[in-house]
Amino acid sequence: MMCAALLGLLIACSAEPEGSDSGVVLAPTTEPFPMTEGTWMAASFNPQSDDCRLHDPTDPFLYFSASFDLWSQDDDSFTIENDENEWTCSLSGNGFICDPLVEREPLPYDIAGDFVWETQLDGVFLSEREMSAKPTITLDCDGSGCNQIEPVLDLALPCTLSAEVPASAQAE
Repeated sequence: MMCAALLGLLIACSAEPEGSDSGVVLAPTTEPFPMTEGTWMAASFNPQSDDCRLHDPTDPFLYFSASFDLWSQDDDSFTIENDENEWTCSLSGNGFICDPLVEREPLPYDIAGDFVWETQLDGVFLSEREMSAKPTITLDCDGSGCNQIEPVLDLALPCTLSAEVPASAQAE
């Protein structure tokens, strides 16, 4: 469930701020766009890298909600909410970066330890009603059983999933 929540947040809030190296190009503007508050929808989830093998191409929204709410807090910040999480994001021009979200989930099979999911979200508003977001999820392990889970899952930890996610405000 935490995995689903993290992925949902990533989709909801990610894109690339100035100085970031994710490859998203910020639209040059002198004035920030007045963002549209309300319900937004992610159009797609386009993985850029996935050494965690989390992405399911047959159901890209399997682990998260593509819908989220965006609310302005003041001229320099806004909040993104979905069914399970809330993110606080800071604006710089039309670029944004959200506070990282870290969640823990017990390892399966009664193995001692936790999965640790860290989600970084950043991006850029392309217009009042469009954004380009970039979620980056890092999955790691904490605990004495971590050396046991990697061979069971055939997965080297830490691993990372990053994606580009276009989203747009929905008509009210």
